[in-house]
Amino acid sequence: MALNFNLIHERTNLHIIYTMKKKTEFCIYDSSMVLSSTFNFESSELVVEFVGGSKYSYTNVEFVDYMAFSNGESIGKSFNEFIRKYEGTKIQENMESTWKE
Repeated sequence: MALNFNLIHERTNLHIIYTMKKKTEFCIYDSSMVLSSTFNFESSELVVEFVGGSKYSYTNVEFVDYMAFSNGESIGKSFNEFIRKYEGTKIQENMESTWKE
């Protein structure tokens, strides 16, 4: 059974759901650019869902870059500074990410 818990980051009203079994972090942002992100701590894959509905997978994302992105004052600016440098692959609606259970 997975252990899930929610946190709300007071400064940014960032909603975070931790899933301990899968070792992932899911965040919902108050941003005009990024709707949500899911980071897999084991595979270093970051999936970002943008406000327009598109989703991209970024592989081999350094933990420090993910943390700087997800905790930035402006998620859009943080994305451009810390995540855009990684090669992103668009995830089609009928495709799953490469994560393994």
